Amino acid sequence: RWKDYVEEDEEEEKKQEEDRVLERNIDYQDVVITEATQELHFYAQSVKEGPKLETLMAKIEQEFSANPPLAGAYNPKRGDICAAKFPHDNLWYRARVEKVSGPNVTVFYIDYGNREIINVTSCASLPSSFTNDKPYVHEYALACTSLAKDVCIKFAFL
Repeated sequence: RWKDYVEEDEEEEKKQEEDRVLERNIDYQDVVITEATQELHFYAQSVKEGPKLETLMAKIEQEFSANPPLAGAYNPKRGDICAAKFPHDNLWYRARVEKVSGPNVTVFYIDYGNREIINVTSCASLPSSFTNDKPYVHEYALACTSLAKDVCIKFAFL
């Protein structure tokens, strides 16, 4: 059974490993981290996409300044893409409805990665011209990591 077996040369193994490394497509991209969770997930936007997002946000602001939505005219449903007013700056952003509980709506801001619980009156129908763009934020997680059970991690951004 083993009479014709030839052990592979160590140099050949090193060459094969180098070839595998060269086959990997390394694609470094500049990103801006916009949100981090306690589960070690984070949301980031591509720096290259920044000007497009700024243009989109300016158009949304212009639209809602010219045509403010009527309070109570929109009935949010789970999974809807809508406009949601961010409570900290009172500006409108694209959001996905995650949960409706009485007068409260949990929304996920699809271009920034943060979540908020807002009043139903802070949600509005998003004009169809703003639903064509893909979300500008992507979720990432740290591979092969886990949090210790007794450690609390806090994130701070400058």
